[in-house]
Amino acid sequence: LPSLKKAGDGRIILFAGIQALLGQGDRVHVSASKHGIVGLTKSLAVGLGEFGIRVNCISPGSIDTTRAPGDERPDRSKQIPLGRKGQLFEIAGMVRAIVGPAGAYLTGQTIHINGGLSNSGV
Repeated sequence: LPSLKKAGDGRIILFAGIQALLGQGDRVHVSASKHGIVGLTKSLAVGLGEFGIRVNCISPGSIDTTRAPGDERPDRSKQIPLGRKGQLFEIAGMVRAIVGPAGAYLTGQTIHINGGLSNSGV
């Protein structure tokens, strides 16, 4: 932070996840931590705005990646309105937009990239 403050400009991107919205009975600890990241994003944005530092959060849904053995998750593709998992390049594209000129007036926001799952009532 000291170098970002000195520069008078910077971007910080935090990552939460779909559990910040949906919750899950057997993963209460995950939901609580994801909510905490959203709150941290908002607080940092308020506290660092005067230094020109913008803080945002990306909250991805199910992303098509390889998980460690034993850490597999249920396939929610049928519950996702777009009918598929997201791709890593779709998350990377949002990161690029936030850190580029288009993100110059964006701070304290949580951007949900989940194919509409957070709107489906699941």
